[in-house]
Amino acid sequence: LRNDEVNNAFFAWQLTHESEQEDERGREHWPELYRDSKEFMELKRFAKLSCLEYLQHVYDASFTAADLSQLELSIWASVTPAAKEIDAKTGAMGLAFHDHPLALLSGVFYAQAGGRRVGEKTPTVFADPRGTTTFRYTRASEKKG
Repeated sequence: LRNDEVNNAFFAWQLTHESEQEDERGREHWPELYRDSKEFMELKRFAKLSCLEYLQHVYDASFTAADLSQLELSIWASVTPAAKEIDAKTGAMGLAFHDHPLALLSGVFYAQAGGRRVGEKTPTVFADPRGTTTFRYTRASEKKG
């Protein structure tokens, strides 16, 4: 199997929504993670608080208890290869281009990101699903004369 096929099968097997992971059936689906792992609970708490802090900062918003109760974290694990292991012909790294419909915010957390140098690390590309033109932040230069 290719890296992307393995990763997609792993994704399909997981329960990605907080409510699924916390119900009785979910806790028994992967008990070592969803039920027993204090580290996973802490990671979910940290991720959710970080997202809320970001949204409050960016949108200068205050959230009520009712707002917060409607926000659900979707979280899952992926195993993707380091840059040197990516299939040069297909570019298959484990995740095909995809979007997160209905997501207010998306992000990634790397427990381990590959090699020591940037070029050796697992690459991540974020794209705007609306199809807008890509841009780069560059320092403006002044031309004299």
